[in-house]
Amino acid sequence: GGAYGPKGILSKSLDGIPKETLYPVIRSIASNPDSAARGCLRSTYDLITLDDAKALAPTIVKSIKEMAPANTMFSKGVRLAGIKAMSRLKIEEGIPLTIMMMRLTDWGKGYIINTSIDVLKEYRGAARPALPELRKFADEIKSMGKEHARIYAESAKAELVGVYDLDPHTAKKIADKCRTRVFATIEEMVEQVEAVSVVTPTITHLASAAPFLKRGRHVLVEKPIAMDTKEAREMVNLAEKNGAKLAVGHVERFNPVLAALEERLGRPRFIEAHRLSPYPGRSTDIGVVMDLMIHDLEIILHLVRSPVASVDAVGVPVLSKGEDIANARIRFENGCVANITTSRISPEKLRKIRVFQDDAYLSLDYMKQEGEIYKRLDGKITRDKIPVMKGEPLKNQLEEFLDNVRHDTDPRVAGSHGFEALQLASQICGQMTPVGA
Repeated sequence: GGAYGPKGILSKSLDGIPKETLYPVIRSIASNPDSAARGCLRSTYDLITLDDAKALAPTIVKSIKEMAPANTMFSKGVRLAGIKAMSRLKIEEGIPLTIMMMRLTDWGKGYIINTSIDVLKEYRGAARPALPELRKFADEIKSMGKEHARIYAESAKAELVGVYDLDPHTAKKIADKCRTRVFATIEEMVEQVEAVSVVTPTITHLASAAPFLKRGRHVLVEKPIAMDTKEAREMVNLAEKNGAKLAVGHVERFNPVLAALEERLGRPRFIEAHRLSPYPGRSTDIGVVMDLMIHDLEIILHLVRSPVASVDAVGVPVLSKGEDIANARIRFENGCVANITTSRISPEKLRKIRVFQDDAYLSLDYMKQEGEIYKRLDGKITRDKIPVMKGEPLKNQLEEFLDNVRHDTDPRVAGSHGFEALQLASQICGQMTPVGA
């Protein structure tokens, strides 16, 4: 089998394989010191029966408890596959192992908690003793929706009249903290608001935003704008038809370092962007291109302002069904080239962009909100700090959205911009070559 995907006889069917052959192979792979090699068992665990699991129980339990020493970045996948198999087969010994996984504190914690919650749901009543600890872990997962509500509640430009969430517990917790009310339905909310932030899984963006757009309510929807360009186009058309503003949450456009870059921007010749982060535990319905790389795609389209000539891309799934690591090289018709590397399984956080142009080289750090500019002067290379007025990008974005509504101005990142970024991201995903293929 392949470490990253469903390849090989053990990932498609176990039919016809003698147990005396199958079990030693599984035990051997599960004890391999390389986590990437153990990853072959992810899809195999989906196929084992209850009898298989009973025979292999010591092996499965050990592979969950003990992480392989090599290539540890790949360890989460097979360990989570093990607890999923135990919950599917209702083997209750998997409940404490699931809680053990939730206690891990290294990178990918949000994803592990979300997956473990889904695993525990399979046990139904048998998992009831774990509920107090489950609630504690669930509350650790940060929600972007909470941050939107906080900023609106603090703003002098608008009144936060309420929040809505499918989970009443979450909605009440946010409402209590922001001193506002909970709406029982989206339909009730539509009647009471002038503008709204849609901060939901990408697959629900169209369904969540459409009721507001149809009534002429102004919408800021998190990025990516939609699951595909067809849905994105429908959202843009609804906004135009009903006189509603549609803004897209490409928050990096509101980072102060970008304003500093634009002030010094000439004609970009080469752009390099790196965006690395631990697994966030949200946006698990999309790959890293749609989750993170799309930030840089929208920015680069804005900076270069030239049609795309060609795209080359590679991607690797590690924890998800979609890619978790990706690289894209984009050539524009005006000759500019952009190289973008993105990962959401990195133990470190990094968000940087470097722009090379005829007269200067600019290096900017989105996280630290710092920048430097290099220039050639009298045959020497000079380096100067770029002054940056630091601020909270999300707050800048939401405050400007409120200004757009109040003063009838166009959003900095409108629905059309979100559509173009999604179109390029879709092109990258369509041309992506899996590593090892």
